[in-house]
Amino acid sequence: MSVAVHAQYKSKIEFGVKGGLAFPTFQFAEGGNPRTYLSGFVGGFVDLPVAQYFSIQPGVSLVGKGYNDKFFESETSYGNLKTRLWVVEIPLHIVGKMLIGNDQLQFGAGSYIGFNLSGKQKFEGQSDDYKSGTIDFDFDGKDMKRQDYGISLMANYKFENGLLVNMGYALGLSNLYGSNIDNTAKNRVLSLGVGIQL
Repeated sequence: MSVAVHAQYKSKIEFGVKGGLAFPTFQFAEGGNPRTYLSGFVGGFVDLPVAQYFSIQPGVSLVGKGYNDKFFESETSYGNLKTRLWVVEIPLHIVGKMLIGNDQLQFGAGSYIGFNLSGKQKFEGQSDDYKSGTIDFDFDGKDMKRQDYGISLMANYKFENGLLVNMGYALGLSNLYGSNIDNTAKNRVLSLGVGIQL
């Protein structure tokens, strides 16, 4: 009886929520010196067991992405460039689990699809030739594309009471820039957060 109850407990579907800090940046094919900035994320997921120590975890998250950069106006002055995106991200992970006492270490890999909801680029110039201003992205395929996809990695430490400590990394594979921009830009996002899985 105890073995059957234990197996049933281990195979139950669980739901989770998590949120925390995100550290996004872009990777360019040419030029630029993109730097990360402090952003955030919040989301939920479902843990679907497929074996005793393996599961599939689909989810959905709202993530702040983008980057900071500097551009030289002259030999003695420079301007700041800030790109900000709010993205709905749908990851799908294959997750392995390892018991550590009554706790659980989860580690997974998979893919994600992202949809840009809103975004803007802000220029902060210091000279008349580079005046400050803001551009709102239309996501029409000319300035910034609407859709993104890539590889997603994650690790959770789940305590016995269901609390989680989470780390993730998203490696974008698609070019975010549209036809009007002669360069290639891809997302890179490190995330650290907490949550609960029950």
